[in-house]
Amino acid sequence: MRCDMKEIGYQIVYSGRKTLSLQVEETGELLVRAPYFVSKREIEAFVLKHQDWILRQKERLQAKKELPEPKEADLLRLQADLQQILSHYAPKMGVTYSAFKLTSAKKRLGSCQPKSGRLCFSKDLWAYPEHLLEYVAVHELAHLKYPNHAPAFHAFVRSFLPDADDRRKELRNFSFDAAENSFERSRM
Repeated sequence: MRCDMKEIGYQIVYSGRKTLSLQVEETGELLVRAPYFVSKREIEAFVLKHQDWILRQKERLQAKKELPEPKEADLLRLQADLQQILSHYAPKMGVTYSAFKLTSAKKRLGSCQPKSGRLCFSKDLWAYPEHLLEYVAVHELAHLKYPNHAPAFHAFVRSFLPDADDRRKELRNFSFDAAENSFERSRM
Protein backbone atom coordinates (compact mmCIF):
# COMPACT_ATOMS: atom_id res chain seq x y z
CA MET A 1 0.00 0.00 0.00
CA ARG A 2 1.32 3.47 -0.90
CA CYS A 3 0.65 6.44 1.31
CA ASP A 4 2.38 9.78 1.65
CA MET A 5 5.12 8.81 -0.78
CA LYS A 6 6.15 5.79 1.28
CA GLU A 7 5.37 2.16 0.69
CA ILE A 8 3.71 0.39 3.61
CA GLY A 9 3.74 -3.35 3.21
CA TYR A 10 1.99 -5.51 5.75
CA GLN A 11 1.06 -9.04 6.61
CA ILE A 12 -2.47 -9.90 7.69
CA VAL A 13 -2.97 -12.37 10.52
CA TYR A 14 -6.59 -13.50 10.75
CA SER A 15 -7.93 -14.88 14.01
CA GLY A 16 -11.04 -15.12 16.16
CA ARG A 17 -10.42 -11.67 17.62
CA LYS A 18 -13.08 -8.95 17.49
CA THR A 19 -11.01 -5.88 16.61
CA LEU A 20 -8.28 -4.78 14.22
CA SER A 21 -4.81 -4.05 15.58
CA LEU A 22 -1.42 -3.04 14.24
CA GLN A 23 1.97 -4.25 15.39
CA VAL A 24 5.37 -3.16 14.09
CA GLU A 25 7.82 -6.02 14.64
CA GLU A 26 11.50 -5.53 15.54
CA THR A 27 12.28 -6.37 11.91
CA GLY A 28 10.15 -3.39 10.82
CA GLU A 29 7.46 -5.67 9.40
CA LEU A 30 3.90 -4.48 9.96
CA LEU A 31 1.40 -7.05 11.18
CA VAL A 32 -2.30 -6.36 10.91
CA ARG A 33 -4.29 -8.60 13.22
CA ALA A 34 -7.86 -8.92 12.02
CA PRO A 35 -11.06 -10.85 12.70
CA TYR A 36 -12.02 -13.38 10.02
CA PHE A 37 -15.02 -11.31 8.95
CA VAL A 38 -13.10 -8.10 8.06
CA SER A 39 -12.57 -7.41 4.34
CA LYS A 40 -9.25 -6.48 2.77
CA ARG A 41 -10.76 -3.09 1.88
CA GLU A 42 -11.53 -2.43 5.57
CA ILE A 43 -8.02 -3.51 6.52
CA GLU A 44 -6.50 -1.21 3.91
CA ALA A 45 -8.62 1.70 5.19
CA PHE A 46 -7.49 0.90 8.76
CA VAL A 47 -3.82 0.91 7.74
CA LEU A 48 -4.28 4.14 5.81
CA LYS A 49 -6.01 5.78 8.78
CA HIS A 50 -3.06 4.88 11.02
CA GLN A 51 -0.25 5.60 8.53
CA ASP A 52 1.26 8.40 10.65
CA TRP A 53 1.48 6.10 13.68
CA ILE A 54 2.99 3.31 11.55
CA LEU A 55 5.65 5.59 10.07
CA ARG A 56 6.50 6.99 13.53
CA GLN A 57 6.92 3.47 14.90
CA LYS A 58 9.18 2.50 12.01
CA GLU A 59 11.27 5.66 12.49
CA ARG A 60 11.58 4.95 16.22
CA LEU A 61 12.64 1.41 15.45
CA GLN A 62 15.29 2.66 13.03
CA ALA A 63 16.56 5.23 15.54
CA LYS A 64 16.77 2.51 18.19
CA LYS A 65 18.88 0.39 15.83
CA GLU A 66 21.23 3.35 15.45
CA LEU A 67 21.76 3.67 19.19
CA PRO A 68 25.49 3.17 19.71
CA GLU A 69 26.77 0.63 22.19
CA PRO A 70 27.39 2.23 25.57
CA LYS A 71 30.93 2.59 26.84
CA GLU A 72 31.84 1.18 30.24
CA ALA A 73 31.77 4.73 31.66
CA ASP A 74 28.21 5.18 30.35
CA LEU A 75 27.06 2.04 32.13
CA LEU A 76 28.81 2.99 35.37
CA ARG A 77 27.13 6.41 35.25
CA LEU A 78 23.75 4.78 34.49
CA GLN A 79 24.18 2.39 37.42
CA ALA A 80 25.12 5.24 39.77
CA ASP A 81 22.22 7.41 38.57
CA LEU A 82 19.74 4.55 39.02
CA GLN A 83 21.09 3.82 42.49
CA GLN A 84 20.61 7.46 43.45
CA ILE A 85 17.06 7.61 42.04
CA LEU A 86 16.02 4.31 43.64
CA SER A 87 17.54 5.26 47.01
CA HIS A 88 15.72 8.60 46.90
CA TYR A 89 12.26 7.34 45.89
CA ALA A 90 11.94 3.88 47.48
CA PRO A 91 11.62 5.18 51.08
CA LYS A 92 9.25 7.97 50.01
CA MET A 93 7.07 5.44 48.18
CA GLY A 94 7.12 3.02 51.10
CA VAL A 95 8.62 0.20 49.04
CA THR A 96 11.74 -1.92 49.32
CA TYR A 97 13.60 -3.48 46.43
CA SER A 98 16.09 -6.29 46.96
CA ALA A 99 18.40 -5.55 44.03
CA PHE A 100 18.57 -4.06 40.57
CA LYS A 101 20.59 -4.96 37.54
CA LEU A 102 21.24 -3.74 34.03
CA THR A 103 20.16 -6.02 31.20
CA SER A 104 20.49 -6.17 27.43
CA ALA A 105 16.70 -6.05 27.03
CA LYS A 106 15.62 -4.33 23.83
CA LYS A 107 11.83 -4.38 24.13
CA ARG A 108 11.46 -3.19 27.72
CA LEU A 109 13.28 -0.38 29.44
CA GLY A 110 12.47 -1.75 32.85
CA SER A 111 10.84 -4.66 34.61
CA CYS A 112 9.93 -5.58 38.15
CA GLN A 113 9.49 -8.86 39.99
CA PRO A 114 7.23 -7.78 42.87
CA LYS A 115 7.56 -11.04 44.84
CA SER A 116 11.37 -10.99 44.93
CA GLY A 117 11.71 -7.20 44.82
CA ARG A 118 14.17 -7.40 41.92
CA LEU A 119 14.28 -4.61 39.35
CA CYS A 120 15.84 -4.78 35.90
CA PHE A 121 16.71 -1.87 33.64
CA SER A 122 17.81 -1.90 30.02
CA LYS A 123 21.36 -0.76 29.31
CA ASP A 124 19.82 1.39 26.56
CA LEU A 125 18.70 3.81 29.27
CA TRP A 126 22.22 5.26 29.22
CA ALA A 127 21.10 7.34 26.22
CA TYR A 128 17.89 8.68 27.76
CA PRO A 129 17.54 12.07 29.45
CA GLU A 130 17.58 12.18 33.24
CA HIS A 131 13.85 12.93 33.64
CA LEU A 132 12.91 9.86 31.56
CA LEU A 133 15.34 7.65 33.47
CA GLU A 134 13.71 8.92 36.67
CA TYR A 135 10.26 8.09 35.29
CA VAL A 136 11.26 4.51 34.37
CA ALA A 137 12.79 3.94 37.82
CA VAL A 138 9.75 5.34 39.68
CA HIS A 139 7.44 3.33 37.40
CA GLU A 140 9.24 0.09 38.30
CA LEU A 141 9.33 0.94 42.01
CA ALA A 142 5.56 1.52 41.86
CA HIS A 143 5.13 -2.05 40.63
CA LEU A 144 6.39 -3.24 44.01
CA LYS A 145 3.14 -1.88 45.44
CA TYR A 146 0.87 -2.27 42.38
CA PRO A 147 1.90 -5.18 40.13
CA ASN A 148 -0.36 -4.03 37.27
CA HIS A 149 -1.21 -0.85 35.36
CA ALA A 150 -4.57 -0.19 37.00
CA PRO A 151 -5.68 3.43 37.59
CA ALA A 152 -4.40 3.20 41.19
CA PHE A 153 -0.92 2.38 39.87
CA HIS A 154 -0.85 5.46 37.64
CA ALA A 155 -2.24 7.66 40.43
CA PHE A 156 0.51 6.35 42.73
CA VAL A 157 3.22 7.19 40.19
CA ARG A 158 1.70 10.68 39.65
CA SER A 159 1.77 11.31 43.40
CA PHE A 160 5.59 11.27 43.15
CA LEU A 161 5.97 12.57 39.61
CA PRO A 162 3.08 14.94 38.89
CA ASP A 163 4.12 15.15 35.21
CA ALA A 164 4.30 11.35 34.85
CA ASP A 165 1.74 11.29 32.03
CA ASP A 166 3.82 13.77 30.02
CA ARG A 167 6.99 11.79 30.71
CA ARG A 168 5.30 8.54 29.67
CA LYS A 169 4.18 10.15 26.42
CA GLU A 170 7.68 11.56 25.81
CA LEU A 171 9.19 8.16 26.56
CA ARG A 172 6.99 6.53 23.91
CA ASN A 173 8.17 9.08 21.35
CA PHE A 174 11.82 9.27 22.40
CA SER A 175 14.39 8.40 19.78
CA PHE A 176 18.12 8.73 19.85
CA ASP A 177 19.28 11.15 17.19
CA ALA A 178 22.35 9.51 15.67
CA ALA A 179 23.27 12.82 14.04
CA GLU A 180 23.58 14.32 17.51
CA ASN A 181 25.59 11.41 18.80
CA SER A 182 27.03 13.56 21.58
CA PHE A 183 24.43 12.69 24.20
CA GLU A 184 25.32 13.74 27.75
CA ARG A 185 22.95 13.18 30.64
CA SER A 186 23.61 15.67 33.38
CA ARG A 187 24.73 14.21 36.68
CA MET A 188 22.07 14.13 39.35
